[in-house]
Amino acid sequence: MNRFFNIVLLITTIFCATAVGQPREFKRTDDPRYSPDGKLIVFSARISKGSDRLSMGLGFMSSDGKDVKTVTPNVAGVFDEHPSLSPDGKKIVFLRRTNGKADVYIINTDGTGLKQLTNTPEDELRPEFDHGGTGVVFARNFSINVFTKFGSLHYVDLASLKEKVILAKEFQVTHAVPAPRGAYFIAAAKLDADGKPIDVLKNGNQVSAVSPTGEISPKSPVALPDSKQFIERIQTARGAEFILYLSLGGMMEGSAYMVTPKASEKVERGRDYALSPDGTKFMSWGDGSSVNVTSSGSVKDPYRRDWVTVGTK
Repeated sequence: MNRFFNIVLLITTIFCATAVGQPREFKRTDDPRYSPDGKLIVFSARISKGSDRLSMGLGFMSSDGKDVKTVTPNVAGVFDEHPSLSPDGKKIVFLRRTNGKADVYIINTDGTGLKQLTNTPEDELRPEFDHGGTGVVFARNFSINVFTKFGSLHYVDLASLKEKVILAKEFQVTHAVPAPRGAYFIAAAKLDADGKPIDVLKNGNQVSAVSPTGEISPKSPVALPDSKQFIERIQTARGAEFILYLSLGGMMEGSAYMVTPKASEKVERGRDYALSPDGTKFMSWGDGSSVNVTSSGSVKDPYRRDWVTVGTK
């Protein structure tokens, strides 16, 4: 009996040691986004081993989760993040992070035509196509704070590949997305009475509208319930004035708010969401390799659980 027990104990010990020494490799879906017409979903496909991220590639699928296709393969040490589809659904702009540094790239959805749009010492933040898909807008990180990234706002014309500055780094821009009437919504520093930016780390940031030439108006079209929260990300439904804020303060867990020009309302769950262009569908991820969709109205009811898995197994 003792010999049998010792054998079982030895096998168990070896198994546990192997399990600890060889963490499990798994796949996960990150940052899915709807195309401007709502017919497609683009996403990053992450491969991790234990707590270590190994790679991130790009993929896209129809909005019902069918026809999943790979755009960029998973390559060790290469991380393709924060993708966004062009208005015609034929191109993807994204961040490619290699050796700890992120630059803006563009690629066709069939995997051809890869172009690098930026190459600077700083990290770029969350690129987006402009209204017509002829250019890309993004922020360049100049923050020295590890947890709150912000900086200047830039634009690259895709025909000439020339870059211009829309707002200087003093405005501490986190993100920009197309807004109605040709402007952009930006998460940026609050402004004083003279229109000068106030430090984000001490005062939080706000959402403003800015023109392609850098005129900010109005100063603050909407207000968040907590004025000191840091706005990490904005998502809009281009067919209606729905705005989705993901707010975050340092290492604190963030909160998501569904915002219209008249009101803001905290949604049911954590930080990771995307809104469909018509404002009717709400997409969530972060719990595994699948993407879940529900109606935008149902997230306001904490007792509703009508999420539907749409793809990316």
